[in-house]
Amino acid sequence: MTLDLITGKNQKLFDRNIKRESVESTENKEVLPVDEVDVFFGSDFYGQTYNQATHLEDDLVESLIRQVWRSRNKHLSPRKVTNWNVCQSVFRRYPESKFLIESEITKMCDDVNKFKTQEYHRDNVNSRIGYVVHNNIEWDIVYGYQTAFAYLSEQENVIFIGEKADARVKESLRLAVSCGQIIICPHKSCINIRSFRHIERIDN
Repeated sequence: MTLDLITGKNQKLFDRNIKRESVESTENKEVLPVDEVDVFFGSDFYGQTYNQATHLEDDLVESLIRQVWRSRNKHLSPRKVTNWNVCQSVFRRYPESKFLIESEITKMCDDVNKFKTQEYHRDNVNSRIGYVVHNNIEWDIVYGYQTAFAYLSEQENVIFIGEKADARVKESLRLAVSCGQIIICPHKSCINIRSFRHIERIDN
């Protein structure tokens, strides 16, 4: 009965409204499927920080990290390390990042004697170190400077040998200078984005 009344001008108006509603509903309604949502809300991700960093890597930085490793049994402190000649050379090369490098030195002094705290696995064929993440071994995970010192330990114990091993170890010996943090929390008031504005370019 209702359809019988929609004729002539009313029919055109009805068709036009139906078409507009169809377009609007198509544009406004979207569905975003989220896979592994349990991981997103898990304790390993939700509430943790995403740490954005840039890397300083050259012969001086490598020498600094190696000297920290060799001096691990000498009651290291950040103050002692910053007085080393090699460390002073690093400061001179990256003067604008000195206070950030000092922060990384503090982390190195803390990590050098606890690199075995985070249990790791080694791939002797490919000379690489990995960590278990969600029941799988991930080979590109880095735990602060503990991973670098783990590589140096394997090299020192003649476990990692050869050109491939030397390249792997060298690649791990770099300073990870933090340039921002993002934390995802349950409440809007917890959202915190921090960045270091002055880190625009770090090179030689």
